[in-house]
Amino acid sequence: MSRNPFSEGIYKLKAKNKLAGKVIPLRGIDEDHYPVKASMLGVVPQGKVILSPDVAMFLGAVDDATKETGREIAFLLFGKTQGQVVYIDNYVADGLSDSMNAHFSPEINSALQNYIDASGKDGTDIVVHGHSHPKLGNYYNNFSLGDMEAYTKFREANNVFNSNKIWLSSCLVVDGNFNFLFYDGNDYYKFNEVYEQKSDGKLKKLKCYQSPDIIINRDREY
Repeated sequence: MSRNPFSEGIYKLKAKNKLAGKVIPLRGIDEDHYPVKASMLGVVPQGKVILSPDVAMFLGAVDDATKETGREIAFLLFGKTQGQVVYIDNYVADGLSDSMNAHFSPEINSALQNYIDASGKDGTDIVVHGHSHPKLGNYYNNFSLGDMEAYTKFREANNVFNSNKIWLSSCLVVDGNFNFLFYDGNDYYKFNEVYEQKSDGKLKKLKCYQSPDIIINRDREY
């Protein structure tokens, strides 16, 4: 993975500029935790995410562990794309974060590098940069500005994502929802359909972006 010369502040500024009007500043909350209003995000027009049974079980376990411990869990998902349909069949994670916030460990980064090295880099492979949110505070259901900053940084730090030789998406697991997001370098778009593909080939629809998306700031509702 290549190193990007930009300072930490540049990534946050980039994310803020791309999300103009969608990030809600809240009094008494650190800027990194400003919520992003999901209903204001664009939509991948014909986008679908289809999970293998193993990946669906893994994400369910991430959700359960996050609820039980109150800690975020970082993970990566791997799969293939066909048009705007994403098929996910593998994952890597290394347990609970040592802090309240998710961090990618050397083991996860090593698995990413192995995947990049093995990829044909023909635009059909995809990596999903993921983490979970515990049910803490009022806006845990939302991606935060800090989440978007980390996603942007991850994309720009890896040339294969910038050139679309390998696609990159993001995932937030929160309270039974599996929220997938795509950033094309200009704007952020959500996937409104997520499924588990059962062993018989049938698709079971999973929850995504179904949590309340009302943000109150200084008595104004967003």
